[in-house]
Amino acid sequence: MPLAVARVSKNKLLSRSVWLYTYVFRGTPLYVQLLLCYTGLYSLQVVRDHMLLAEFFRSGMNCTLLAFTLNT
Repeated sequence: MPLAVARVSKNKLLSRSVWLYTYVFRGTPLYVQLLLCYTGLYSLQVVRDHMLLAEFFRSGMNCTLLAFTLNT
């Protein structure tokens, strides 16, 4: 609901950012998002150096839930 309200907002930055989110996460296949979340994000040095992010993205279940949440 908040994203729908932000999408029809007169604020162009807010509206365009919601449009971009919708375009990217709803426009790509879920399988690609799962692969990027599980293998792509963990391969970044920034994620591996940060202790909490490394623990989060090391678990396949966490990556799956994140990809499902962003896609939905």
